[in-house]
Parts: sequence; structure tokens; C-alpha cells
Amino acid sequence: MQNRLPKISPVIGLFTEIVPGGPLALARGGMGQRSQPRRLAVDSSHAVYFQREVRKHWSCGPPPGLHLVWTPKYRRSVLVGDVAVRLRELIAEIAAEHKWTLIELAVQPDHVHAFVRTLPSDQPHMVVRALKGRTSRLLRQEFPSLRRRLPTLWTRSYFCATAGNVSAATIQRYIEAQKGV
Repeated sequence: MQNRLPKISPVIGLFTEIVPGGPLALARGGMGQRSQPRRLAVDSSHAVYFQREVRKHWSCGPPPGLHLVWTPKYRRSVLVGDVAVRLRELIAEIAAEHKWTLIELAVQPDHVHAFVRTLPSDQPHMVVRALKGRTSRLLRQEFPSLRRRLPTLWTRSYFCATAGNVSAATIQRYIEAQKGV
């Protein structure tokens, strides 16, 4: 069998690839541990070769949402004015870069609340590390007053809780309520 690109029938238009042992493979009679792609005849003139399944939906539900809270060193009220605006911009940039969804963000003078939907492969401590690390470095570079007032911008501690779909709305309402405080 020659290794060439599959022809796609105009009737089907798009096709999905099948992973050995995946749900589509099992529905088609199973592929077990076969390394050769299966051929599915569409009509007499076209054939589609399936090799891998493209996952469009998560098998175990949506990616987890993380409710994160962290504070500046000594809980000082330094997140005001231009610092707060720039912090919001930086967090949005970091989230977009890592393909995370920033559901809600509340920057208070003495703490930050963030509700972030991450990929299942992202570990919560790495999410916090990315957010706190880069924001600390860039804010301290852009605002020298932060370097004079604090030895480091953030404390070493943080709060992190995972949230499923049921409690996501509750957390979002809580963070929105914190904005008004």
C-alpha cells in the first residue's frame, strides 16, 4: 500500500482520523494495536484512510477552572492606579499566551482574585508561577516605587481551588462582588 494523502469524497467533505483503540475505532470494529491505517470505502472511486482521532471534546468534561488569590508582600495596598491597570493587561496577556480563558479578574488594592480556565495538562502551581512570576518582574521594572517599598512584589503563598461547572458561576459571582468592596 502506498503512503499518500487520502482522497476525500465530495459527499463527506471533512473526515476525522481514528486513533487505535479510540471511540471511533471501536465503533468501526476496533483497531487494536494496528499500526496500519484502516481503509473505509466511501464509494467506488474514493477511499478515506483513517489514522488518528482528532479530539474536539474533552473525555472527562471541560477543563478545570482555578480560583486563585494572591497578595502583595506585607499585604500592602500597592495595586492601585496605573499599577492595577498594567497588572490586568499582563494577566490577560499571560492567559492568552498559554491558551487559558480568563473568566473573571478582580484586582483589589491589597490582593488579586482570578478565575482561570486552564488546559487539563496545566498544573495549578505552574499557572500561579506563570502569573505571579512574570507580573512581579515586569511591574517592578516599570514602576520603581514598587522596588523601593517592597523587597518582592508578591508573598510566597497563594490560594488555589479547582472548580467544576456547578460552582463556576458561584465563584464568578463572588469575584464580581469583591470588585464592589
